[in-house]
Formats: sequence, C-alpha cells, structure tokens
Amino acid sequence: MGDDDGDGNGADDAVVEDPDGDPVEEITLLSLAQGDAPARYEYGQMIQDNLEELGFEVEYDPKPINQYVESRQEDPFPWDMMVRRAGDGYEPAEAIFRRFFHSSNIGDGGSNMYGYENSEVDDLLAQQRGEMDPDARTEIIHDLQEILREDMPIVPLLIQERAMPFNSDKFQNPTVMLEDGIGCFWNFLNMEPTGDDAHLRTSMAEDLTTLNPLMLVNRGDREMIRLIYDRLMRVTPDIEVEPWAAESVEAVDDTTIEITLREGMTFHDGEPVTVDDVKFSYEYAEEESPEMASRLEVLDSIDVESDTELVFHLEQPSAPFFENALARILILPEHIWENVPEDVDAESAIDWDNPDAIGSGPFQVVSTDLGEELQLSAFEDHFNPPNVDRVTRAVIADMRAGIRAYEDGALDMLSWELPFDDISRFEQRDDTNLSRNLMTSIHHIGFNHRNTPFDDAETRNALAHAIPQEDIVDAIYGGTAQEIHNPMSSGFDTWYWNDVPQYDSNVSVAREKLAEAGYEWDTDGRIHQPPE
Repeated sequence: MGDDDGDGNGADDAVVEDPDGDPVEEITLLSLAQGDAPARYEYGQMIQDNLEELGFEVEYDPKPINQYVESRQEDPFPWDMMVRRAGDGYEPAEAIFRRFFHSSNIGDGGSNMYGYENSEVDDLLAQQRGEMDPDARTEIIHDLQEILREDMPIVPLLIQERAMPFNSDKFQNPTVMLEDGIGCFWNFLNMEPTGDDAHLRTSMAEDLTTLNPLMLVNRGDREMIRLIYDRLMRVTPDIEVEPWAAESVEAVDDTTIEITLREGMTFHDGEPVTVDDVKFSYEYAEEESPEMASRLEVLDSIDVESDTELVFHLEQPSAPFFENALARILILPEHIWENVPEDVDAESAIDWDNPDAIGSGPFQVVSTDLGEELQLSAFEDHFNPPNVDRVTRAVIADMRAGIRAYEDGALDMLSWELPFDDISRFEQRDDTNLSRNLMTSIHHIGFNHRNTPFDDAETRNALAHAIPQEDIVDAIYGGTAQEIHNPMSSGFDTWYWNDVPQYDSNVSVAREKLAEAGYEWDTDGRIHQPPE
C-alpha cells in the first residue's frame, strides 16, 4: 500500500531479558465519550488495543464533550495522544496547517495544542500566505505536506461523509454545504417551511457555551453566533468568497483592499451599522481575541474614507486574507463592546458569555439559557431576512439524546452526523430526508510533543502504523468515510497531494519500526525506551 511495508520480523531480536532503557510510561489516550461521538469512542478503543499489543500501557480516557474540550488545552496537558476531529474551513493551509502546526500558536489557548515546532514549516506557512499566484502557492502547500508526512506531528486518519436528518414534512429545499451540511449558515436562511409553522427546532451534539463573537472555537457555539452577527464577506455554498455586509470588496493591489459597506444596516437594538463599527471590530478582535488575532497578523491599518468606505492596508500580500479574515471577523456594535470587559462581569472580553447578544445578522436573540436552549427570531430589517420565523437551539445531553428527541418529534433537524448504525433507520422514515455532504475537518490522532517519546519523529512514524485506518473506515463508518494520508481533506482536489507516501495499518510493521528506532521489549512484553 505504501513505501513503509515490512514483515515485522526485525522486532524479534529486540526482546531481551533485561532491557537497558526504562519502561515507556503509561500513555493517556484522550477521546470523546460514547454518547457524544460513538464512532470516535469506538475507534479510540481499537487504537488502545493496538498500542497494548505493542507493549504499551494505555489509560483510555473518554470524556463528555465539555470536559474533553477543557482537557485538550489544560496545562499541564493531561494526555499523550488524542482522538480528534477538527480543522473545518475553506482555507486548509490556514484552518489546519497554520492552526495546528505553526509555533506561534503554542501557548495558553493556542490552537497548536500539540506543541509541535518546526522552523521550516513556519517559513513555508509564511511563504504560502504571501504567494498570490495560485499554482505557486499550491506547490508550497504540497511541500508542506511532504515535510509533515516525514515529521508525522499528527496521524491523519479520515474524512467523513456526514448524514444529517431534517423533517421533510415541515421543511423543504435545504441548502447543503461542504463540511457543515444543513447546519450551514445558508440553510438557516433558505430552508422553506412547507406550511404555516415556520419554527425550526434544532440541536447538535455540542453544548452551547457562549454567544461571544470573539470565541468562535466550538462548533456548537459558532453555528448560532454566525446567525446573529454579520461579516463583510461570506463563503457561499459553492465555496466562493463573496461580499455580504460589504456592498463591494476590491483588491486595488496585493496589500490594499477597498471596502464599501452596505447602506441602511442596523443592529438589533436599532442603532445603525457604521464604518466605525467595522474598523472597531477588526482592531478590537486583534487586541482582545487570540483566535482572531492570528487571522489578522498581516493587517497593518484600516482607514475610514467616508460614511460607507474603508481601506484595509496589509503589511504584506496575503492570499487567504479574504476567507480567513474578511469572511470570518464578525461586525460588533462599538457602543456595546467598547465598554467590555469593564462594564460586564468578566475578567476579559473573551470571558464574557454575552447572553443578550446584539448583532446585525438575520436572526436576533429572544432568550438565552446557555445550559438549556437559545431562542432566536427572524430580524425582518435585515437585507436578507430568513424564510423561517424562529429558531430554537436545544441543548441535549449527547447524540443519543438528540436522536431520541428527533424521533419523538421534539426536533426538526440535527446538524450533527448520524452514527452509521442509525442511518438505515432514518432512511426508512417517510417524514425525514437525509442531507449528505463531505467534510473539510479531518479525523486524526494527535501527539503531545511535550512528552517523551512523542517528541521523536521516528517514534511517531512507527506509531502511525498502529492506527487501524482501513478497519475504522470499513467497520465503523461502513464506507461512509475516506482514508487520508495528509492533514487535509481530499475534497480539496488541487491542494491535496496524492503522491505523499502512504503508511500501512499494520501492528507488525509498527513493532518493527519501533525496534529499528532502538526500542526493546522485556520478556513480559512491556516496551522500553531506547538505551541512552
């Protein structure tokens, strides 16, 4: 299958009565609880079994989603390996490569929670950002994939085809989008009621923790926040970046972008949306939000030219700036946020839950109970008002509870993929259609590079063979997933480098590679570190 084939026999000589190296310390493998992500929970168990077959002691640590999210970034990091799906976005060099692997994102709240550092990767990430020629940029991104394959900071695993149900008796003509499916922004706008009941009741297998527009970290929060707040641009269902709150966006040259704001917009409290609000939003996000600041590193300054015109000046050319910043940063009402956190009960701007969120988007907040539900209503003064009158976002315990709520008629839509075992049952329902779409976020196994032996590339490459990739795709996902060997969705046809050397899912090969790296096993089968 790949260039790393082996028969595993070379490990036989590595079994010794008294190994020179210390036993490898117990591995903590972090994953999601079964109720939150049944498939990930199950294949985490498969990985645990393979690691234990290799002689590792493994503590499998599946957690409910809120605890899982906290544990991922808790310092000191209480895990060695992590089962994870992440990296959604339409600029994968930014959404995955830069977020996961750039050294600047290591640290408190940083998205490089793996602690991976490689100056060559940092340099290539900077080059691809500034390369405005698409073909030349693609070559750099292929070079990045080659280095990441050699270094194996994470083990890319698969991308899913997501199946999401909606009540076809009550709603019709859904808009489906790569990654988000019927949970995309456009579906909440465009889905049409079949009758007089225009109340859309939805949920997903993630809690609603905040309405803070500076904290677009959790998928469950993002899905609602993007309905409440506008952006200058948006990514369309065809994966094109087009003006939204901006009437027009024009790149005058590689570092100058002229923006004309749409006239007549108002916030939900009736105050007008102005160019000053836009300028404030970008400068405030850069100052107060580490997540947003990473998207604005190339922004030099913003000039207000008139009541509707702004000019963005970049420090250097940036190919991803349109999708990564103009289509991501949300427009805040300055008259509210200029006094945050001073006038609210929070230590910093990103700590405020913002329960009565006021934006200018197509939906406005009616009531908020972050632990129970969120009620939104259509903002009729919006330039693109939605077809539904109300949205209720219920908070459910886990995916199984969501499925029960849908089958009991309490929900009209689930914007989270059904477990494979449930799909056939939903296909047989007369009142339900299934939306199917490929994802951009990737399933992968992350290593904690701060801990021995995961700070060693040779060890990480060996362990890649212990991940039962084919079995996971076939047995757990029933073929509704695709193997990947790069940290990127293969749905990005041009950027995904098909020539990357693949790796076999073979525990015997993993054992031989570990032996080649100097690992030994005692007569009880316990693996020991290479001698110093």
